[in-house]
Amino acid sequence: MRLSGRVIEKWSNVPVAGAVVTVNGVTVIADGAGNFAVDTQYSPAAVQVLHVHHELMTATVMVAEDTQIEITLTPIAGALR
Repeated sequence: MRLSGRVIEKWSNVPVAGAVVTVNGVTVIADGAGNFAVDTQYSPAAVQVLHVHHELMTATVMVAEDTQIEITLTPIAGALR
């Protein structure tokens, strides 16, 4: 099974390049367009997304053969960029 998608910033909808996406213990880095893909054997999947300028996001996602999601991260107020 494959979970793929895009990480974007809340309010601006700008892709979050470099976001760290962990799915069931497997970690990948979102590319410049915010895209990521992870193969997993388990559903539901425990998803965690982290980026230095954004709040941590965690979720549980049901994964089928090819599941696509959009992850929205909330900017941290006052974060230096």
